Amino acid sequence: MPSGKPVAPTPIYKEEISGATRERPELKKALEHLRADDVIVVWKLDRLGRSLADLVHLVNEIQGKGAGLQSLHDNIDTTTPQGKLTFLIFCHRRL
Repeated sequence: MPSGKPVAPTPIYKEEISGATRERPELKKALEHLRADDVIVVWKLDRLGRSLADLVHLVNEIQGKGAGLQSLHDNIDTTTPQGKLTFLIFCHRRL
């Protein structure tokens, strides 16, 4: 049953630039507006980071703000303990 309180729309940030490009304005906006308990959802992890080091840096930044990351294709969800472990294993295997 609706509470009668307005619900804020969920912003969608869609990057039209390749992940290999250094400047990614939509990602920058998403990270600037990120709040605790928000979740960034990506199709694949390789769409988010330019390299493994870049991906780890971004995930640390996201988690540092109290938010999480979900990758639909890679089936990783850092909002859960199992997802955090899966991400760590994913990164370790690629080093």
